[in-house]
Amino acid sequence: MLPTPLFLRLLVLLAPVVVRPAVALPAEPTDELFAEEDTEPAGFPDPFESYNRMVFDANRDVEPWVVQPLVNAYDAVAPEAVQRAVARILTNLDSPAVFVNDLLQLDPIGASITATRFALNTTVGLLGIWDPATDMGIDGHDTDFGQTMAFAGIPSGPYLILFLIGPTNARDAFGYIVDFFFRPTTYVLTPAAQVLFTGVREGSIGISKREAQDEALRQLEASSMDFYAALRNGYFQARTGAIEARRRGRNENYALVRRALGGGGTLSPPGGEVGDAGPDGAEQRVESVPRDH
Repeated sequence: MLPTPLFLRLLVLLAPVVVRPAVALPAEPTDELFAEEDTEPAGFPDPFESYNRMVFDANRDVEPWVVQPLVNAYDAVAPEAVQRAVARILTNLDSPAVFVNDLLQLDPIGASITATRFALNTTVGLLGIWDPATDMGIDGHDTDFGQTMAFAGIPSGPYLILFLIGPTNARDAFGYIVDFFFRPTTYVLTPAAQVLFTGVREGSIGISKREAQDEALRQLEASSMDFYAALRNGYFQARTGAIEARRRGRNENYALVRRALGGGGTLSPPGGEVGDAGPDGAEQRVESVPRDH
């Protein structure tokens, strides 16, 4: 069962999604000559913008008193080498969830790589303090149930700002809950420790992530007329880029399988339809097709 504080927080913040369905408005035609200047940047549909801005403002109010002191304390107490070790441990603890999603994405090669890395880094690497798998040339990858749903053609749903967690969308928020059950920490940590772990690991302001992103976020805020919109578009670009990178990696693994079986070209994985937000905020689906080299 989800720890009560985290479950209640997600329930409260996702409630508007259940009550009010998202409606994607069609994009108005634009003159191609002025498309570059007039077309708004790509982004997830945002029918709950007023609610999101309220939570966004609350996060900014809390940041100087809660988040920033924690980030500063983490930076002061933990040397750079320790911070890297913490990041490696947390990444290693995510491996079972990655492994399950590799299987759900029909990527046996990716799953075998994830399992091998987890075994090596947990034993030889002492739970992931070190990363002997990478030293041996076994590079890892990251994926989650939100990406698994995207590959199944499920649209992103509306953009959301979660209190103390940061930007996400309805699909990824649900995906996080599913991944939660496949993480070892869900079953070995107490509810209070789980909330602390979530604060350190998750979201755009998770301590381990925020410490590395702090300067970039400050620059984005300083250069933006509307920090909310800039963060929304930045999250969209980062998330769709991560999905596309995972799609390419999965297709490369299928190409290896096809060549090993005596075939040629690149085999797109079954269910290769990717559901996500289009440039105008409406939903679009892109069917992946085989490519020949």
